[in-house]
Amino acid sequence: MHASLNPDKTLVFQDGSKETQLTVRNTSDSTIGYKVKTTAPKSYLVKPSSGYLEKGETQTVKISLQSNHMPTAGHRFLVQTAKAADSSADVKAFWSTMATKRDEIQESKLAVESAEVVPGSGPPANDGGDINQKYDNLLKYSHSVEQQYKKLQAQLKAGGGSGSGTSFQLWHVIVAMILAVVMAKFLETVM
Repeated sequence: MHASLNPDKTLVFQDGSKETQLTVRNTSDSTIGYKVKTTAPKSYLVKPSSGYLEKGETQTVKISLQSNHMPTAGHRFLVQTAKAADSSADVKAFWSTMATKRDEIQESKLAVESAEVVPGSGPPANDGGDINQKYDNLLKYSHSVEQQYKKLQAQLKAGGGSGSGTSFQLWHVIVAMILAVVMAKFLETVM
């Protein structure tokens, strides 16, 4: 194999996160070219999606969900690697020439998975990180609350009742959603 990948089997979007990372490391004796493809190109932004790696060099590839898209179990990523004689050549031209040399390309397939927040776990702990980390944590928590709200709505519809106990719980969820949205908007203005 020309390269090692981390993760090597499944890309996980944690707790409603819109971003994950893939590390590509050149484990060969020479320079390699790499390229990351997806079965859902309209759902993901991959940066950098291709490039060269010298012997022992590592590249972190940022994979971001496009707005209004969620990671889906049916989505897949393909990482292609091939030995490259000249790393100064244009990487797109390199991969165009490799199209006729399929037997020299090594491929690794990655699945996509979404790991959700456990309901009732509360907001993520504040580890003293920077404002961007706090903002990301707030967005994750907001997504978790939204999921809980949808589950409660479904339970309310299934139960058919509208007793005072159920209304009171639903009221709490609605207030939590409003607070999460207000905090998210506030943090957007601060940044």
